[in-house]
Amino acid sequence: MSVETITTISPTTNEPILTRNGVSASDLEEIPRVAAEAFKTWRETSLTDRTIIVKKALEILLKQKDQLAEEITVQMGRPIAYTGAEIMTALKRADYLIKISEETLKDTEGEAEQGFKRFIRKVPLGPVLVIFAWNYPYLILVNSLIPALLAGNTVILKPSPQTPTIAEHVTKIFTEAGLPAGVLQYFHCGSPVIMESLVRNPKISLICFTGSVAGGLAVQKAASDRIVNVGLELGGKDPAYVRGDVDLDWAAAEIVDGSIFNSGQSCCALERVYVDEKIYDPFIEATRKVLKGYKVGDPLEKETQIGPVISKRSKETIEAHIKDALVKGAKDATPENPTFSNLPALGNFVKPTLLIDADHSMTVMTEETFGPVISVMKVGSDDEAIQLMNDSAFGLTASIWTKDTEKGYELAQRVEAGTVFVNRADFPSPDLAWTGWKNSGKGVTLSRLDLANQHRLFSFIPNLQFHSYPVSNFGDHSFTYPFIINQAFASSLGATTRPACRPTIFPAKTMTCMLFHYFTTRLQRLVGLKSKAAAAAASDKRNSRTLQISAPFNFKHESISLPGLSEDDIAILKEKAAASRLGVAGTNKDGSSLFGSPRKAPRAPPSPVRTANPVILASPGTLLSTEENVI
Repeated sequence: MSVETITTISPTTNEPILTRNGVSASDLEEIPRVAAEAFKTWRETSLTDRTIIVKKALEILLKQKDQLAEEITVQMGRPIAYTGAEIMTALKRADYLIKISEETLKDTEGEAEQGFKRFIRKVPLGPVLVIFAWNYPYLILVNSLIPALLAGNTVILKPSPQTPTIAEHVTKIFTEAGLPAGVLQYFHCGSPVIMESLVRNPKISLICFTGSVAGGLAVQKAASDRIVNVGLELGGKDPAYVRGDVDLDWAAAEIVDGSIFNSGQSCCALERVYVDEKIYDPFIEATRKVLKGYKVGDPLEKETQIGPVISKRSKETIEAHIKDALVKGAKDATPENPTFSNLPALGNFVKPTLLIDADHSMTVMTEETFGPVISVMKVGSDDEAIQLMNDSAFGLTASIWTKDTEKGYELAQRVEAGTVFVNRADFPSPDLAWTGWKNSGKGVTLSRLDLANQHRLFSFIPNLQFHSYPVSNFGDHSFTYPFIINQAFASSLGATTRPACRPTIFPAKTMTCMLFHYFTTRLQRLVGLKSKAAAAAASDKRNSRTLQISAPFNFKHESISLPGLSEDDIAILKEKAAASRLGVAGTNKDGSSLFGSPRKAPRAPPSPVRTANPVILASPGTLLSTEENVI
């Protein structure tokens, strides 16, 4: 596979400004492998240490704000007066996510139940692939990157070819802040086919995509042949309803800003405006007055409010929507403005346009325009307005404008959208879920739910009552055994003694010898071998037998000599061996079998619990007290 060359075209001049090499075939395998390897250690890093690194990176980002803001303007065309604000808003979002991370990521306790400790633990997912758009690159990136890192996941960034340096700068900044190698990587790619191969990589545990509906569907389809979480933040056709009681001048100013800020290139821009017929004409005049004061021009000039749209193709789409509306009966009510009629000769500049008398037969009211267009339609009632607001394939945000906030709240409950504003628009809040309905996407960014999406859930229900548990080889770690046991015996094995009726903590290296030693000790007590052993040692060593005990865990076999066993003793030993999960085999002095063919006995149900007496630690599957159940 040849490596593609990716070229970034300036939206202001339509000239090439950057080139980057795309991802190679070997990179497609190496990047997920590195992320998966780094995940092994990053997931074990404490939240405190992760937070320190993230905060340090945010401090560095703040220091570089002005330089990075200018790069956004050059690469995607938003006026320089506003790009710094994007970075500041991104930092505020990140601060909020950090603030809530400890509380959000801690274990969730289950309902209280005597004898049990129940909780849900959030377990990091693994490598997260973040594919993000060009229109608000730092905001979009923070929405996915910060929660993933705080949660213990590693991250792979795929920036838009229009804003390639964003991922480069962010990766460098986090590395400088102390992020371990491999935890954050990036790559450049312009080919959907190449992109799909990475989406299908089984090492990727979560995919976060921000972009068009077509792009989101392609990602979802590529991921559909395996079980993997896919978050999609897609387009919108966001409506506003202006009721008859509204303050006209204020509402007009807010709605114009919500419609054409960033040249209308926001997924949550207002693209449909429904106005009560009683105030329709006054509202149009108020809107014209506001729009007349806007300036279109070079985005690097501080006075410019509206810059170019992102590409020639985007410009053509916007102009086609306007033309379709005019052909179908809409009117162009855009006010006279010298910067509108004298657009820069180069670049992808579109005149901010006010279309009135629009309706749903027009493309501009049904498909995402993504440009500086305000389309207004007259309505006769609240019910008609709500019906039209919901008549859309999209459902990202919506807004209702009224002095009667109680009525606004009531109407908002009927709107089909992930976020509904009253007397506000185009302003995501970090403490609330940012989510789309219908074709606007699936999944959540921002809020506690964003952090929650970065995990698998692990429910744990340890039984702390007096029952036996299987034991595994726990290496050098300590192991808590949920039994009441003889504390003197526990101390002799290096255990940390605890008050009565509490678990005892043993060093794991003692577990093997503890189980074998204790089991054989109880065997000897059962058949009275302590007294017999002394007599047998003095009188008849020829009758010595060897007992071998093997546990059904990761343990070696253990052998002890038991001199002086009678046939009755052997019968009792055989019975007890069959009642336990320990495999017990024996040989006589001449090598013949003590019990017949050695075998591992089937698991027996736990013996009755006798809380009046201390429980003695024994084999997993045998519960022993100090009375008749003692081995």
